Amino acid sequence: MPLQMSIASTAIIDRPVFIVGPHRSGTTLLYGILDRHPDVGCMVRCNHRFPAHPLLASIARTLLRGTTKPHEAQRFWDYLWPGPDDTMTADDLTAEQATFYASTVERVLRLRGRTRFVAKYPRLSLRIGWLNALFPDAKFLHMARD
Repeated sequence: MPLQMSIASTAIIDRPVFIVGPHRSGTTLLYGILDRHPDVGCMVRCNHRFPAHPLLASIARTLLRGTTKPHEAQRFWDYLWPGPDDTMTADDLTAEQATFYASTVERVLRLRGRTRFVAKYPRLSLRIGWLNALFPDAKFLHMARD
């Protein structure tokens, strides 16, 4: 049975944007362009290294003068990944995942002083149902290679 309540619905996360599409379709280019907007908060390399600790990632980025370029942060999105298949549906969303992802995204936005979350990771194309259950007001930008 799908999780009926989304923790994200009460958070400060307003209509997060997920860029989905196959490899080499322009998702990285779009991600970089959107990241230039002053209201957009994206994951960075330190979020990939410390997926469960956005404050530590923020401190490490500052102390190590880490890049602020957007990063896919695969370890973050796979942190509570449940199984051998990359596909995740709304039925796969657990309360633990909802709490972790909503609160972590909210902290990332707060630490960066941003209001709109944007993420990109090719596997998210296989998790749209899961993302939609987690963030019911999410927007999806689907890239197709022509």
